[in-house]
Amino acid sequence: MGKQTNSLTSRGLYDNGQATLFF
Repeated sequence: MGKQTNSLTSRGLYDNGQATLFF
């Protein structure tokens, strides 16, 4: 896991390094 900005992945939405998980 790394820092991704506004990237929708299978783990959730990574906004500025902050992971918002919705699964």
